[in-house]
Amino acid sequence: MTALLRLLSDSFRVFFLLASLWAAAAMALWLWWLWQNQIGPGGDLPNALAPSHWHAHELIFGFGMAATAGFFLTAAPNWTGKPVAGPRFIALMAGLWLAGRGGAVLLWGSVPPVLAAGWSLPSRRF
Repeated sequence: MTALLRLLSDSFRVFFLLASLWAAAAMALWLWWLWQNQIGPGGDLPNALAPSHWHAHELIFGFGMAATAGFFLTAAPNWTGKPVAGPRFIALMAGLWLAGRGGAVLLWGSVPPVLAAGWSLPSRRF
């Protein structure tokens, strides 16, 4: 079994990994952004949110949704007796989650709210 297929074999592996990596990356990005706005020359990310609002959004919808998706996609089959999600579905959901993170960083304020909500909450489709 290849490493990628092994990673995609259980949803908790993918989403817990993404949640932990995004927590570290978002914190570093937020600290840089906060420093730019408070101390530095005033650089900004291309979105319409204040750094504290972006940080709160990414804590809830970035880290929180990835951890929630990993937990429920793993636990729900055990609770219901249904088959687990396949690697293609897990890869699709992870891709949607990654698209949401890219949209939250780069496109906030320039896309319609309905599309932004779809990017931020891919786990609502479960």
